[in-house]
Amino acid sequence: MKNFMKSVCGFTMMATAGLLAISPANATILDNGSFTTDTATGLDWLDLTATAGQSYNSVIGSPPPGAWAYATLGQVSTLFDDAGGVGPYNFSGGNGSAVVEGAATSLLRSLMGDLGPFGLPGAAGITADIDPSQGGFGPFPHFLAFYLDFPPTTNYLLAPFGSQADDTSNETVGSFLIRKTASVPEPGSLALLGSALVMAGLRRRRAKTTP
Repeated sequence: MKNFMKSVCGFTMMATAGLLAISPANATILDNGSFTTDTATGLDWLDLTATAGQSYNSVIGSPPPGAWAYATLGQVSTLFDDAGGVGPYNFSGGNGSAVVEGAATSLLRSLMGDLGPFGLPGAAGITADIDPSQGGFGPFPHFLAFYLDFPPTTNYLLAPFGSQADDTSNETVGSFLIRKTASVPEPGSLALLGSALVMAGLRRRRAKTTP
């Protein structure tokens, strides 16, 4: 029985340690297949490939299932930072700040898609911010943000970089769409859950061995 208890205690510690190891407390960008989660902001980001070639009006009129909404330039820049970029980004005009020699573009390409704008590795996305510089009677076009790879190693994160009319589509442009992610258990909660599961197993073992 003592040996059994030692084994259970050891297993409890291993299970707790394992849960802590896989907990997302120290993670930032997580791949969830068709969308990416930034745990620092609690936002899910739909892959740009899901809306590639669709205009702003098309996405608004028939949004992808899942309660997605357009991200602002500020939210896009935060995603860039959390993916490994270094700001600041320029929101006062059509040309964004360039971030070089970083890993953010490569990461975002692998997670959110590669649409090849300008024939370069990377992607562009429509944002919620309106570009007022075009004039006219509206609706005004929306600012774009880019992540681009200039081989061999240079990454450019551009927010904003030009704009696109609301009824215009481009196969190399998607939409930066976000939603609040489901809550993720804290590491302490995961550890407690692991301990509770092990103790429950111990009680069942005791019940079976009791004459």
